[in-house]
Amino acid sequence: QVNQSYGLSLRVPSTVAAPLPAAAPAAPLPPGGDEGEEEPLIALAGVAGREPAVYVEISAPHGERPLLPTGNEVDTLRLLDGSPVEATLVTAGNPTVFVPAEAAGLTGAELPGEMDYSVILPLVEHLRAQAAPLLGVEGPSDQPRVAFLSPPRGYRTSSEEDVEAEQFHIASRISTPGRIHHAHTGTGSIALACAAGVEGSVPWRCMGERRPGPGEALRIGHPGGVIEV
Repeated sequence: QVNQSYGLSLRVPSTVAAPLPAAAPAAPLPPGGDEGEEEPLIALAGVAGREPAVYVEISAPHGERPLLPTGNEVDTLRLLDGSPVEATLVTAGNPTVFVPAEAAGLTGAELPGEMDYSVILPLVEHLRAQAAPLLGVEGPSDQPRVAFLSPPRGYRTSSEEDVEAEQFHIASRISTPGRIHHAHTGTGSIALACAAGVEGSVPWRCMGERRPGPGEALRIGHPGGVIEV
């Protein structure tokens, strides 16, 4: 992926060896943190083991481009049968198209292996082809990605762990070339967090009353579990 000058600020625990430039600034400690305090170990859904957290602050998630390339919170695309579907297009992270899962005949709780790829993949490509010029994506590309969103509902992850609706704000099943991602792309998580903050967008409406409060991370329910952004 081309470096788009997102403006990364990292806070790396002293126990983690990371080759950072000497001039790289450190992000502030998370709330309640204290220098010298032992770093708690965390686990990420879909990633084996537990390690100290590396906090990343992205000050310019869409670089110099507008977050909403069309200037609209919602644009209208077409499904395979020609019927309209509301979509939110954002440039943050990777260019991404957000549509309601129900438009694809999904509940939003499915795992990738439970989806009918003979239906889902043609729809993904159809939406990508319409959105690409609106997002400024030219030529053959694996961008934009398409994410199918739904309100929180309990589901079982690919590792057969139960996730309750109260544990996350929004469910997302995002595409990656040739399939639906087994968890969730990092850049797609950035895109979703930005889109969810736009009042009236597909993600914003999808969350309903489950929207995160001020200063609260967005919790995304994906096939592998829950990720915070």
